[in-house]
Amino acid sequence: MGSIINIELTRENIKLAAKDTKKWINNNVDRIHKIGIYYVRNDTITINEKQCDVLLNNVKLFYNEIDKHWAETDGESIWLNTWKTWTYSLLVYTLIHECIHGM
Repeated sequence: MGSIINIELTRENIKLAAKDTKKWINNNVDRIHKIGIYYVRNDTITINEKQCDVLLNNVKLFYNEIDKHWAETDGESIWLNTWKTWTYSLLVYTLIHECIHGM
């Protein structure tokens, strides 16, 4: 994942990044839960890993050079801004970030 080479947001690159994202989420779900408890200050939070799968199966593209957002999620999809210059590792970490929003 440490590549600094720019990539295109192709279906294949997104599919590979989604696979690495799922792997990272699965390996770190306990850590995500502990951090969530700390920030929410409530030990009864629920982490929904299945929602991450929903989001990763609904990755869409948009172009916005004005607001310059990298990505967004609405709870049903992850939207990646094609204006951004992407590397593979940035794509994976952005998908992780958006999945955590949705979990």
